[in-house]
Amino acid sequence: MKALFSFLAIALLVLPAAAAEQKVAIVDLKTVYNDFWETKKADKELKARQEKAQKELQGQLDAQKKLLTELQNMDRALRDPKLGLAERQRRQQAFAQKQKEYAETGRTLQDVQKTMVTRLREEQRKMQDDVMGKIKVIVSAVARKGGYTMVVDKNILLFSADEDDLTKEVLEKLNANDPAKTAVPGAPKK
Repeated sequence: MKALFSFLAIALLVLPAAAAEQKVAIVDLKTVYNDFWETKKADKELKARQEKAQKELQGQLDAQKKLLTELQNMDRALRDPKLGLAERQRRQQAFAQKQKEYAETGRTLQDVQKTMVTRLREEQRKMQDDVMGKIKVIVSAVARKGGYTMVVDKNILLFSADEDDLTKEVLEKLNANDPAKTAVPGAPKK
């Protein structure tokens, strides 16, 4: 028990000294993420993929609507009182087959939609992870250069002095090789 109290007493004496050595900086991570050129590029690519997936899905939805219209027309034709018994049975079989096809394409459509949503979410997560990885590398480099031992997201703090805000410097480094800014004015775009 004495050893525990001794340890705690020493820890309490050392703790203020260790805390005094801490140099904390802040970064507005939301601003850095949103203003990083690679985030904007990745967002455009992701949006293009989403639009392409939506067009593919729309084509399948249109085919499904066409099948529904055919089913409705077949149902109306089945109700014709002038039909003979043999013709009615033939049309009922065709109608049952079309219903089966409609149900199968509906299930397939749901599976395709689920797969697309999952794939797009995974691509978005990967894109965000890639961008955040690049941001963390630059934040670490800027913090080390400034002698900071810790960097905290500004958005989770209630108060901080702006003199230790690295947001602008981090953004400048991240956007230093932005192709839109490094392009020669008047040069043709690729």
